[in-house]
Amino acid sequence: MMINALSFDLEDWFHNTHLEKYLDRSLWRTYASRAQENTEKILSLLKDEGVYATFFVLGQVAERHPDLIKKISEQGHEIATHGWSHTRAYQQTPQEFEAELKQSIKLLESITGKKVLGHRAACFSITANTQWVIDVLMKNGLAYDSSIFPIIHDKYGMSDAPRFPYILRQQEGKKLVEFPPSTCQIFGLNIPIAGGGYFRLYPYSLTKMFISNLNRKGQPAIVYLHPPEFDPHQPKPQIDPLNKFRIYIGVKNNFKKLKKLLRDFRFAPVKDVLNNLGHTLEY
Repeated sequence: MMINALSFDLEDWFHNTHLEKYLDRSLWRTYASRAQENTEKILSLLKDEGVYATFFVLGQVAERHPDLIKKISEQGHEIATHGWSHTRAYQQTPQEFEAELKQSIKLLESITGKKVLGHRAACFSITANTQWVIDVLMKNGLAYDSSIFPIIHDKYGMSDAPRFPYILRQQEGKKLVEFPPSTCQIFGLNIPIAGGGYFRLYPYSLTKMFISNLNRKGQPAIVYLHPPEFDPHQPKPQIDPLNKFRIYIGVKNNFKKLKKLLRDFRFAPVKDVLNNLGHTLEY
């Protein structure tokens, strides 16, 4: 069986970008964190199923829960960076982005004692207008990225980008590999198939069919999920109907879907899947 990549963006319920106009960032530190509890449930399931994953960790979560990050690493999962403050790249200057990236990498490596190889931008925010991020990632020793979503979307996406893992930049003997979030092509359009709200919204049978089709074509899928997506008891501020739908649809049954997914497909951390594809990463 094809080995697919399993990833979790480790952030808290209040980091959700669909809540940004309702919650004051300056108050984030005052909100009760549910990251530990939700992630522990995920870790327990992964252990039971014998599956290892990549956790793209937000610096602010690592700062608040260093023991959790250490535990994830000690259980054999890969720790990668999700930046520091969950600010989209196109809302930052290159200098601000780099400062937060360095801060995140330094903290994660100090907790785990292992080199951080991978990066995922908040809200997949490497777009046509933020390709400077690629140079910043290479400059700071990252080996791969998983942020360029080859779709049309109101908040992110580069619809003309490649759909499968490829080399983003290669210079001076180093390279940066991109592992784009998985899509299928229907009538010439790239449709997201394996993560986040799409995983919650689609019937599991449809997700299974999409991933199976990719695997039959010799391509691994990359699944991306978030701990709050498995938490029906998370705080629910008063928000507009569209964002309410985007955040909470399918949360109640999402854990059952994940169990099925782990039993129907083979998974490994992102770095291992890229190595299997021949994209040898520097350690």
